[in-house]
Amino acid sequence: MGNVIYIDVLIVLNIFINYFLLLATTFFLHQKPKRWRLVVSAVVGSLFSLLIFFDNIRFLLITLIKLPLAAVLVLIAFGYHSKSLYIKSVLSFFAVNFIFGGVMMAVWMFISPSGMYFRNGTVYFNISALTLIAGTLIAYFLIQVVSYLLDNRVKKTELMNVVVEADGKQVVLSGFWDTGNKLSDRISGMPVVICEFCSIKELIPLEIQNVFLTNSIDGLARLEQHEWIQRIRMVPFQVVDHSGMLTAFRPDHFYFIYKNGKKSKDKKVLIGVTDSRLSHGEYNAILSTTLKA
Repeated sequence: MGNVIYIDVLIVLNIFINYFLLLATTFFLHQKPKRWRLVVSAVVGSLFSLLIFFDNIRFLLITLIKLPLAAVLVLIAFGYHSKSLYIKSVLSFFAVNFIFGGVMMAVWMFISPSGMYFRNGTVYFNISALTLIAGTLIAYFLIQVVSYLLDNRVKKTELMNVVVEADGKQVVLSGFWDTGNKLSDRISGMPVVICEFCSIKELIPLEIQNVFLTNSIDGLARLEQHEWIQRIRMVPFQVVDHSGMLTAFRPDHFYFIYKNGKKSKDKKVLIGVTDSRLSHGEYNAILSTTLKA
């Protein structure tokens, strides 16, 4: 009796696997796409597995199908911001798939499932859904570990506790001294400290938080009557991958807390807000070395 492939199991498991592969890719890219984008991309990717039911398709044609499919999945999941960033995203997705493939091959070798079916670039393991899910979670964990090891480890001497205050509210952040951060406001000349939105949002009035998430000049124009309008600046930036505008605000107070507990003098800065992760938890703000003076 030949191998039996259940189409519902095939689709559901591939959606599950694709979702975790895309989620793992975010660790390499340090991006936080919307979860619905990952789900849609995973569903679209699962349709490729249906090729297993077709007659044998030539390898070249399969390759021509898989390459643009991967590009489409990345586009759906992460969007398009620049050519270089898009290429980096596609390559990262390929790397994650390579790691996953190695883990699944190890599962197949050590558990020795009774059957394995390969056709048209799709592999169907005749193993339980629980085993396949466990293998996916193991691969996901290993990908996180690899991503963490590839990142530059932060030395404690490169970190500084900083306090940001606005409208009587206060947050304490862990700042990283970045010699490459030369960002400053062209009008005032004040250096820009880049902070993760999730760590600074409690200082920002709820009704205007979306302006900092979208970096929209149109959104800023609608705040003409808001009391924060005098605080906010749109700061242009240029990095290797892309350029754009960063929404920033002027805090009431900004100062450092040294290891001996003493506070620095107030620093005149702008707080640039980003929705991207800056690290794996070591720090949530990027400081300019000009603030050391």
